[in-house]
Amino acid sequence: MLREKFTATKSWAARHPRRFRAYTLGTIFGLIVVVQLLYPASTLVPFSSIKEVKLGGVSKTDAIKTLDEKFNTSSVGVYLNNSNSAFFKASPEELGISSSNEPRVQSMNYPFYLRLVPSSLFWAHIFNGKGAELEYQRSEDTLSAFMATTFGAACHLDVRNATVELKNDTIQPVEAFSGGDCDFDELRATLLAIKPTIAGVRVSMLGNEMMPIISTKEAEALAVHVEDATAEGADIDDGDDTHFIPKEILRSWLDFGVIEGKLDYWFNAERSADYLAEQIASAVKKPTGESVVTLRDFVEVGRDVGQSGIVFNQAKMLSSIQTAIEKGEKVVAVEVDTFQPTVKYKRTYSPSDSALNVLIKKYATSHPGTYGVSLRELSGERRNASYRASTQYTTASTYKLFVAYSTLLRIESGEWHWDDYVHGGRNLTECFEDMIEISDNDCAVTLLKKVTLKSITDEARAVGAVNTSFLVPFSIKSTAEDESLLLALLETGQILNQSSRDIWIAAMKNSVYRQGIHKGIPSAVVADKVGFLDGWLHDASIVYSPNGTYVLIIMTENASWGNIAELAGQIETLRTK
Repeated sequence: MLREKFTATKSWAARHPRRFRAYTLGTIFGLIVVVQLLYPASTLVPFSSIKEVKLGGVSKTDAIKTLDEKFNTSSVGVYLNNSNSAFFKASPEELGISSSNEPRVQSMNYPFYLRLVPSSLFWAHIFNGKGAELEYQRSEDTLSAFMATTFGAACHLDVRNATVELKNDTIQPVEAFSGGDCDFDELRATLLAIKPTIAGVRVSMLGNEMMPIISTKEAEALAVHVEDATAEGADIDDGDDTHFIPKEILRSWLDFGVIEGKLDYWFNAERSADYLAEQIASAVKKPTGESVVTLRDFVEVGRDVGQSGIVFNQAKMLSSIQTAIEKGEKVVAVEVDTFQPTVKYKRTYSPSDSALNVLIKKYATSHPGTYGVSLRELSGERRNASYRASTQYTTASTYKLFVAYSTLLRIESGEWHWDDYVHGGRNLTECFEDMIEISDNDCAVTLLKKVTLKSITDEARAVGAVNTSFLVPFSIKSTAEDESLLLALLETGQILNQSSRDIWIAAMKNSVYRQGIHKGIPSAVVADKVGFLDGWLHDASIVYSPNGTYVLIIMTENASWGNIAELAGQIETLRTK
């Protein structure tokens, strides 16, 4: 039966094709009109838009909300002299301008007569236009407050260079703004007259413009570059393991700024410190060990080498990371500082030479005054002899030996420099020479105060001069034994570097006071420092004899330079037998 009906219908359509097409189209158009008549009046027709904001099929309520939000976040840009860089930008709200998009949206209706036209739903947006014009409300008080905050009393704005910032883990450029001066009243009148739109508005005005050094284009280029460079993070290889630093962490350390007129970036040491200390520094750190050196008469006879210390170098590490990512390298070798083990000396000495001991004692007890004597041979038979060598004497000017040592320590550490001003128009070079060569007191006292009494005492005792003290004001004490140890360490290269030793010994060789040991041993080159104060006469020397180098310290009270010279001559004569 159904088949017969279908066949009958088909036969009718075949017999009447025009009528069939007309009925079919009429039915389709009728359905479209029904849809159009039922289309909600509260919804904008398809393809509707305002200022390039697509609103087709959006409810009027949502369209109003969308447009109001875009209006409130739109930009009013003021440009001086048609510059490409804005003098300033602000939102309408900051300028005291408000508006509602409700009237323009509500005016965008789908009228009844168009609903009766088939397919008008898809082109009605052409006839209902872009809506009514915006109506503005202005607050002059808000505008005045904005201008006062932004410009102060005059229409002046500082240049703002473009830069780069990290926002939501992404490297983003920050726009540059021109600076300059303009007419305050003209600017106010201009801002009162503008009509912002959701697409923003550009206003040009005359003024004295100052251009930024760093353009927005430069900031955009740097942002893209750094974003790409840090995209894969970095791996730190410590030789045993690899430590991965994610891009989010790397980027959180970044700082941006102008270096030599160019926008650049670097890694912030403070923000990276905790992470690097926890993740890497602790993994590579090794404590510094101690090497024990055994000396016999100032000659090394054994050494037990300790472990070198390893400490993570954060500054070098940050620099290496930046260099690596600039080159497109993902793996970076860890940066460390290696510290040689500290050195502890075990000093031993041969038994005192009996003949020299007898000579010194006999001379000291048979001549006026009291004596403290220490002899240490640094070559040849390496004999040593002494008499009351551990008895403390007021040093007189031999204390300047310890001042010289502490001064050279600070030169080597970089704390002091040879061209530093010291006293009386003299720099450190001049004062050091005068202190040793002519025994200048002003330079010595100035340097002593800079080092401090405690520090100079501690530094003397650190090398073994344990009976030397600067801690009692106006009563500096030392012994022949301590002073001979200091000069022996100096001559054998066990303190200071070669340059410092050369400077110190050269100054001692140029000493102008030559009535003591130097006079008693005319065949030798003598580098010495004398001291004389009231009844104290001392001579602390390194003697470069044809028969070998040695240190000789003669400290006396109530003796004479002639006695010191005579004793030195007798010691040299006995050494050569």
